[in-house]
Amino acid sequence: MLADKTFSDGKIQAIYDSYPDAIREKLLLLRQLIYEVAEENSEIGELEETLKWGQISYLPKKRRVGTTIRLDQVKNSSLFALYVPCSTSLLDTYRRMYADQFVFEGDRAIHFDVDNALPIEDVKHCIYLALTYHLNK
Repeated sequence: MLADKTFSDGKIQAIYDSYPDAIREKLLLLRQLIYEVAEENSEIGELEETLKWGQISYLPKKRRVGTTIRLDQVKNSSLFALYVPCSTSLLDTYRRMYADQFVFEGDRAIHFDVDNALPIEDVKHCIYLALTYHLNK
């Protein structure tokens, strides 16, 4: 795994810091995986870490490469989620590939339980598909 990446914005770090410890740990793991996928795949390039709709968000700085990934806790639960725009076909793809592996929310998110280990390689593949979405359409 890569060394801890500093936050681009104090507001983003404050949001991470506001989560319960177990959720924060898992969301930081997702963040790490997002950066790993970007660094392992030169077509993605540098990422922008920002806030969209109050959620921590990641997208390639190069236009028309990939789509936005958002991270958040699922309200009032021990769940956390990786969100993608509902206007994409990503959740259909994820369902086709990982129907037995993940729990899905409509056409916008994969839910994870804080008490379960993340299936790292499968999650990284989903991240890759999002960060290269426009290249692969």
